[in-house]
Amino acid sequence: MSFPEPLEYVNEYADQVSASSGSALVGHSIAFCGCWLYYYTLIHVLYYGGGTFVRFLYKFFKPEAKHLKLSEELTKEQIYLSELAFPLYSAVPALSDLCLRLGISKIKPTVEDCGGWGISIRNMVLYMFLVEGMIYYVHYWLLHKWKWGKDNLKHDIHHAYKHESEMSTWSGYAFEAVDGASQGLPFVFCTLLVPIPKMFHIVSGASVGMWTMYIHTGKPVSLPWPLMGSDYHLIHHVFNWYNFGLYTMFWDWLFGTLKHPSAKVDKFITETINKPKSLEELHQMFRNDDALSRRKHK
Repeated sequence: MSFPEPLEYVNEYADQVSASSGSALVGHSIAFCGCWLYYYTLIHVLYYGGGTFVRFLYKFFKPEAKHLKLSEELTKEQIYLSELAFPLYSAVPALSDLCLRLGISKIKPTVEDCGGWGISIRNMVLYMFLVEGMIYYVHYWLLHKWKWGKDNLKHDIHHAYKHESEMSTWSGYAFEAVDGASQGLPFVFCTLLVPIPKMFHIVSGASVGMWTMYIHTGKPVSLPWPLMGSDYHLIHHVFNWYNFGLYTMFWDWLFGTLKHPSAKVDKFITETINKPKSLEELHQMFRNDDALSRRKHK
């Protein structure tokens, strides 16, 4: 087993309790709770520290960004929703560490343990490819397409923020807890399939946290192909459809849900600012605009 340094002490203590009590379950429970507390602390550092840093960069380089003018009321609301979800969010990486403790995770301590740099790079690319595919499936099918998922996982809470003036770094984490956690589970599940170095797993977890805040900042900073930056994610919020992917355009391109920024898109954004549409109206307008639905309705 290999854990970030503070968690080594948690797991050593859990092992001691497990040995003295004769119950592996007790030891695993203590380890999980200790890991949860560790990640609950870290997510606050990432959210408030990372969010403040992103806002500082925008104030310095893109002071015209609309998300910087978010009202105090919306700011408090988004932070409140995020805080409600943090306990469950923190359980996701704690679950990953529990899998490592149980010996079912394929996370390795070092690059050498994965078979060297060549194999490690191949595995890291494969890992992220699978993670992105699973997140796309969760986001597209479970949260937007399937009626049960739409009704019960309440992704609409996050989509209440449709436009640049309503979105911000703080809204990046403002999901209903199960909804938000479901989009993090692929990072755990894929560690059961693909051997990756421990450091890459740590970095991928922290970077997706920062990425999530960035993509909720609107149009000011777009990224080169094939990355799907904040301008693409703004389209997802405005249309309540399209651009379901995480980092890249691949899965949206594959399933026919990719929509690029354009003059036509800007016109629709302006129209829906002046004459707002409900999320259900948007859903009815675009819910069949994907490759699978188009094939079915031919």
